[in-house]
Amino acid sequence: MSTTSPTDAGPPRGRDEVRAAIIDAATRLMAERGPSVSTREIAAEAGVNRGLLHRHVGSKEALIAEVLKSGAERFAETIGTSPVETLSGLVGSMFAEGDDAEPLTRLIAWVILEGAGSAALAETPLVLQHIRNLMIEHAGGRSDTTPEMATALLMAALMGWQLFAPALLPMLGGDRDPATSRRELESVAELLGSHVMARSL
Repeated sequence: MSTTSPTDAGPPRGRDEVRAAIIDAATRLMAERGPSVSTREIAAEAGVNRGLLHRHVGSKEALIAEVLKSGAERFAETIGTSPVETLSGLVGSMFAEGDDAEPLTRLIAWVILEGAGSAALAETPLVLQHIRNLMIEHAGGRSDTTPEMATALLMAALMGWQLFAPALLPMLGGDRDPATSRRELESVAELLGSHVMARSL
């Protein structure tokens, strides 16, 4: 994700550059303050006037959808182009995204909690489908855990870790060591996969 402010290289010009600046600014502000941030503030952060925002992106709901779609596509491309063959490898790819994935996670949480633009979450299915497919490939359990349930549990663990670990670990006297975090969540992924109900689809 670009972190260059409009003042660093002058205001964005042309449709593609303006759209990219708006989506980048919206991602930063919405991740920090939620989807209720105003389009006026987003336009100012992007270095454009609000009329350009409405011309090139549309309504506030459309902007939220574009932000989610952009983040999901970037994330899906990362894990889709990685040589991922196991669930633990998938978690490793997610960790490779590092801080780049956190704004998307925070925005999804805001959208769910506030219900603002919740229909835009339909723009993020590619990542979930990829994880679900891996769950199906590695299914071998005899429990009633479906690939869909296991996918939801894994995503809840990964997103919850990003959102709450920085606050929870110090309260428990622990450190957020990236290597340890990655190993533990890889174990969670493999454990979930081992309990997925085997079935032919």
